[in-house]
Amino acid sequence: MRRPLLLVSVLLGIAIVLILVIALTLSNPEAYRDQILEHVSTSTGYQVAIDGDVSWRYWPLIALDVNKISIRLPGRETQLLHIAKASIDLDLLPLLMGKQTIGIKGLLIDGLTIQAIIDEAGRDNWTLDTGPDAATSQPAGHSTDKDQKKATSGERPLQIHISNIELSNVSIDFHDQQSNSHYLLAIPSMTTGVIAYDTPVNFQLAFKANDLASEFAASGTMNGSLTSNESGKSISFEGFHIAADIGSPERKILDASITLDGEINLHTDIAKIHQGELRFGEFKPSFDITINRFSGGSPQFNGNIRLPPLNLKNLMTQFGIIPPATTRPEALSHLSLDTQFSGNSKTIRLTKIDGSLDQTAFRGSMGISMSNQTSISFDLALDEINVSDYLEPAAGSAVNKQSPTTAKRSINKPDNTTQAPQKMTVIADSEIIPLTLLRETNIAGKLSIGKIAYDSHLISDYHLSIQNQDQRLQVLMDGSAFEGNASIDLKSEFRNSASTTALVNINDMDLGALSDLESISGQLTLASRLTFRGSMMSDLLDTLDGTSEFTVNDGMLDVRPIKRVATTVGALRGKQSSISQWPDQMPFSTLNGSHRFNKGIVQYQRLRFNLENMWIQGSGGIDYFPQQINYDFFATMTESSDGPFSVPEALTGIEWPIHCKGPLSASASDICRADVKAIQHLVADIAKQEIKSRGQKEIDKVLEDKVPEDLKSLLKGLFK
Repeated sequence: MRRPLLLVSVLLGIAIVLILVIALTLSNPEAYRDQILEHVSTSTGYQVAIDGDVSWRYWPLIALDVNKISIRLPGRETQLLHIAKASIDLDLLPLLMGKQTIGIKGLLIDGLTIQAIIDEAGRDNWTLDTGPDAATSQPAGHSTDKDQKKATSGERPLQIHISNIELSNVSIDFHDQQSNSHYLLAIPSMTTGVIAYDTPVNFQLAFKANDLASEFAASGTMNGSLTSNESGKSISFEGFHIAADIGSPERKILDASITLDGEINLHTDIAKIHQGELRFGEFKPSFDITINRFSGGSPQFNGNIRLPPLNLKNLMTQFGIIPPATTRPEALSHLSLDTQFSGNSKTIRLTKIDGSLDQTAFRGSMGISMSNQTSISFDLALDEINVSDYLEPAAGSAVNKQSPTTAKRSINKPDNTTQAPQKMTVIADSEIIPLTLLRETNIAGKLSIGKIAYDSHLISDYHLSIQNQDQRLQVLMDGSAFEGNASIDLKSEFRNSASTTALVNINDMDLGALSDLESISGQLTLASRLTFRGSMMSDLLDTLDGTSEFTVNDGMLDVRPIKRVATTVGALRGKQSSISQWPDQMPFSTLNGSHRFNKGIVQYQRLRFNLENMWIQGSGGIDYFPQQINYDFFATMTESSDGPFSVPEALTGIEWPIHCKGPLSASASDICRADVKAIQHLVADIAKQEIKSRGQKEIDKVLEDKVPEDLKSLLKGLFK
């Protein structure tokens, strides 16, 4: 909006200068119409036409009336400015007394219309041509050699004293066809006090504004005080106040206001706002700003903004936006900010950010650049935040928690049931790497958070680093949680299709708290290297490859699935083993294992681990979207008479089959069952092993009783 406002100021100034020139030039107005127009055009550089009457009025005050004045650029058809009627009440006494002063008791302008246009090629209809072929005349306000000589010789310039100005029925139409922006401004009335150099000029006006592109509209008032020095190159303003009601057909009308104190130096091309206050509903920041080269095409600005505490939920309501429901009702009720800012027309940077959101304090810096490619940078630090405060309340979350139960009922229903299947909630596909955004935006940022609370979990010393440039993304994360710490190093390239590598390291984390698993607990240490292609969640699930090596120390393992197999085997053999007497949760000191993804997660996964005298290996997959698991495990044990996993000799060296199928949310003891067909083969293997074991015992007995001592060791080795 800076460009339209500056344009309005310039054009209003041209209109006033034009009328003053006419007033000084006229003696017999109609007789000198052509000379007047030529003189005004030479003085201003614009093409001027007077299509109405020009006449003197001698009573009650000496005045000049001019009707139907129009201004346009030389050679242009589009009219820039039109004045229906102007009247100037003159005070001729100072001139008759030889003073260099024009006294005007009143200046009245009615029906001022400005039509400012920027065409699709970016050309406007008010900028004079200053190229080598342009006319030699200078527009008003530009100094000539003659002016310079007067200035150096000490000759006083002509003084202007205007008692008051009254404008009525002013209409300004600004249409930027290049950016498709279109504004209409109507000023029904405007009045000023005395206008003189180095004297505050008080003014007030009413206005109505419309943004035709967005259908926003505003109506209000403007008032304040302006002071100009003798050269007109410096203008200061005090108590410059605009108040308006703003709204659109879809949004509630809001009352807004802005108050400014500052100055504009046309010689140095610097504008300063020493103190500014903005009010837009509950949004009430105060600020100061300095703008260098404010009238040129590349302004530079810097300043400070201070935002007192505001309630974000109330502000959303005032804008017609339904605020989100949060677990903590008071969440989003307090936001405050104090920051320095700087930038230009394409870049803005916030430094020394110091603010708070509810109980969270934050500080740092951030910036955005809109040059050839959008670039975002940030370096922020938060002391602590409770994420749970900003989630949906429990009533909303309870609905979502219905899905695992629904899925479980559907999966566990017998295949021969005649009932209609229950509807199962399926997770929708989503984009996990936003390729369009990353290709259009460079990102360089750091975020650190002292403490993150979520539900009953706590993450401390969290650090995030993001670098995205030249279609390469790297994300580094690390933090401490669940009595340990973890780090993730993710690298992605997306010149064509996305290709991503992730390195995951976990050290001494409480596995039970980390995953809410009931089947295993302990302190987890893990190192993974994973790769996948694509940007969607489905792409990751279909192409994920990689290996993980892990160790779990001082834990507990749910062995109920193995006990069920042992019980089934015992029933088939007609004898009960010691395994069925194991406790449901078996303690262990160390568990080591590995896991392999191969061409996705739905199948071909490989899992191996061992603890004490037990080896377990499995293969299968996970169907992520319906949240289902389908895995086959085999447990193999060696003989042990002591320790928690005591196993009789007859049951060692045999693969115990366990089949796990069901919802991911269920515990292993609920979805892992013995494979009956596989167990039948298992019992046969056990019988063979027992026969072999009994045969070996008979041989050993014969060797012990019948063979001489010097041949026993040789024959034992031979028969074994």
